[in-house]
Amino acid sequence: KSRLLYGLWKSKNAIREAGSVFLVEGQMDFLMSWQEGVKNVAASSGTALTEDHLRSLRRLAETMILSFDNDEAGSAASERAIDMAEAADMSVKISALGDFKDAAEAAEAGGENLARALQEAVAAPLFYFDKYLPKPFDPSRRDDIKNLRVVLAKLNSIASPVEKSFWVREAAKRVGLEERVVLEEVERLPKEAAFKTEEGEVSPCGAMRKPLRRELIGERLLRAAMAESKFDFIGDCAVYLTASHKKIL
Repeated sequence: KSRLLYGLWKSKNAIREAGSVFLVEGQMDFLMSWQEGVKNVAASSGTALTEDHLRSLRRLAETMILSFDNDEAGSAASERAIDMAEAADMSVKISALGDFKDAAEAAEAGGENLARALQEAVAAPLFYFDKYLPKPFDPSRRDDIKNLRVVLAKLNSIASPVEKSFWVREAAKRVGLEERVVLEEVERLPKEAAFKTEEGEVSPCGAMRKPLRRELIGERLLRAAMAESKFDFIGDCAVYLTASHKKIL
C-alpha cells in the first residue's frame, strides 16, 4: 500500500490525458468516482501519501486535486499530502465536499456533487488561508502570529520561486501587512522542512527519497529479463532473475 496507488493501473492514461489526478483516500472513493465518470482518479487506500506514490503521480500529471475524508484525520493527511506534493513542484487543489464525508458519499448522492466539487476546487494555499488565518487578523494576538507562521512555513516549501512569491504576497494581503514585513518573517523560518519516510529516513522537503539499493537492483534485473526475448513466461524470468542476482550483488 505504501508503494502502490489503488486503481492507478486503470486510470493512468486518463490522468496523463487530463494532466491532473483526482486523489482520494479509499477504494470505494475510487470506485464510486470512476462509476460517475471521473476517470483521472487514484486512491491511496487509506494510507498516507508516500514519496513512492508521489513519484508515480508526478510522471503522469502536474496537478493534484485532493479529496480526503472530511474529518480531522483526513484534514491532517491532506496537509501532509499538500506539503509533499508542492515541494515536489506539483500544483495542488483541494476539492470541498461540503457536508459529504468523502468522495464516495458525494458520488452516491449524485454525480453532480462530485462534478461540482472538482470544478470548485481551490488552490491549496487558499485552503490554508481559510483554515489558519482568521478575519480580521490581529498582529497583537500571539495565536494569530503563530498561525501566520504555520502558513508561511507551508508556503516556504513550494518548489517554484515564482509561485512561492505570489502566495506570500497573497498572504500579506490577507492579513493586512506589508509584503516586506511578511518576507522578513519568511526569512526567519527554517530553510528546510522534513518528512519521515517509511524506512525512518528524513528527507528534505522538495527532494525525493533516493531509491534503495534493493530497488535499483530489482529495476536492473527486470530490465535485463525483459531484454531477453527468449523469456515468454514469468517462471522463466524468475529463474533468470535468481541466477543473475548474485552477479549484480
